[in-house]
Amino acid sequence: MKKISFFLFITLIVFSCKKDTKELLVKTWKYDTDQMYKNTSEYLKDHPIRDTILSTYKNVYLEKYRNSSYKFELSGAFHWNDNGNNHTGTWAFADHDSTIVTTVDSLKIEYHIIEITPEKMIWDDHVNNTDPKFKLSKPILIPQK
Repeated sequence: MKKISFFLFITLIVFSCKKDTKELLVKTWKYDTDQMYKNTSEYLKDHPIRDTILSTYKNVYLEKYRNSSYKFELSGAFHWNDNGNNHTGTWAFADHDSTIVTTVDSLKIEYHIIEITPEKMIWDDHVNNTDPKFKLSKPILIPQK
């Protein structure tokens, strides 16, 4: 009986210490473009046109997101800064808190959360490709300071 009580006590402590997804999400996030570039560089190490892909990835894709941010408020308000173009809308969870659904004007976007911690969030950008040597980093976001 003591072993069962001890096990239940430990389980309770572990679950009570874990922050819920909403608590982790509510803040302003920006892309970690440096880490995304490093990941992509490593993924493409054997690709025959690695340098060309990396140059385009850095100068087009990452540059576009370098100055973007997403602010999630506890109230459900959502603010998206797209390189100085500010948009306001709402956000909510779907799929047992594994998907963020944002609505700005009539635009609805879903982001599937792959990982979320107080220091980092990775979400799926739904990019599909068939070339096994061509892999880009998933979007990695970090808290904006």
